[in-house]
Amino acid sequence: MLGLCLTVVVDFTITKLVRRTFVFYTPDTGHEIVEERMIAYTGSLETDMSRYVEEAILGPLSLETVPLLSRGSRLESLLLRENIVYLSISEEAAIPPPSGQLSYNLTTMKDGLRRNFPIIKEVRVFIAGNEILTE
Repeated sequence: MLGLCLTVVVDFTITKLVRRTFVFYTPDTGHEIVEERMIAYTGSLETDMSRYVEEAILGPLSLETVPLLSRGSRLESLLLRENIVYLSISEEAAIPPPSGQLSYNLTTMKDGLRRNFPIIKEVRVFIAGNEILTE
């Protein structure tokens, strides 16, 4: 038993996973469901933030919640400059998601980035090169 515990601790230390939280919504009532995922830590803030956004775009693990963005959406680029994140998402994201509240869902994604990466002061979202105002 001690060997198993030691193996788990060593594996966790070597893979350098970090816990990230994601918020998704139920389709019928709109209640928030918080999911926790372990994502590999790279040491590069931009790379770690990009992985977070890609996971958020990928959608929920639970079948009882809906994705934040429509199917086919993908991260095109993410830049961190002076604690401001510039997030560019593909044009497929402009199609209303299953919940029908694109602006609200983008705000949820922005809030998730700020919650998981406290260094961020502001997140600016662009879809197909056009800035989307969410707040």
